[in-house]
Parts: sequence; C-alpha cells; structure tokens
Amino acid sequence: DFCRRLDSIVGPQLTVLASDICEQFNINKRMSGSEKEPQFKFIYFNHMNLAEKSTVHMRKTPSVSLTSVHPDLMKILGDINSDFSRVDEDEEIIVKAMSDYWVVGKKSDRRELYVILNQKMQT
Repeated sequence: DFCRRLDSIVGPQLTVLASDICEQFNINKRMSGSEKEPQFKFIYFNHMNLAEKSTVHMRKTPSVSLTSVHPDLMKILGDINSDFSRVDEDEEIIVKAMSDYWVVGKKSDRRELYVILNQKMQT
C-alpha cells in the first residue's frame, strides 16, 4: 500500500521531469544550433508501460543503435543500470567521469532516468 501511494506521488513527477528535460533539450538545440554540444543528454524508461524517451540515441534500427555519447559514458550508464537491476529499492547514483562529465541515474518504482551532464569549461 505504501509503495502504491509513493508511486502515485513520485511516478507522475518523474514522468513530468523527463518531459521537461526533453523540452529544454529541444529548446537549447534550436537556440544553439549544431555548433555547440548540449549541456545534458538523458534516457528515461518506464518498465510498467515500456515508455522511452532519449536524447542519447541518434538512430535506432533492428541491427544498429547509434549513440551521441562517448563509449566510456555508455559503459557508465550500463554499470548504473546493472546496479539498479540488482536491487528492488529506489535509489540514485551519481558518477563523475574522467572527462568532466557527470552521470546521474535515478530509479523510482519501475521508472529509470539517466542524465549525462557536460560540465566542461567553455572557452
């Protein structure tokens, strides 16, 4: 009963957060054009209804999935996902990559949100 109440509060907020991130990404993409890398990229997945939103995947076919992030960051995303799959509790993991990127994973109920933040200094 507690989990259902918690899901009814947190679940919709996490869905709204993923939509807001996607909207901000699209606004920043239009404003900055293609000359500047976006400040963040994300993947959102809802296990209950299989909803997926991503700014990481550029093209996806049955045989090929192209991503717009470095393979080291994809490995970190995979490691976080692996950690999430080992436990049933909700959790959050934050990782600082060697390349000045931050990778954040948040699991809430059966929803997962991964965000890659670019914190490189612009010169």
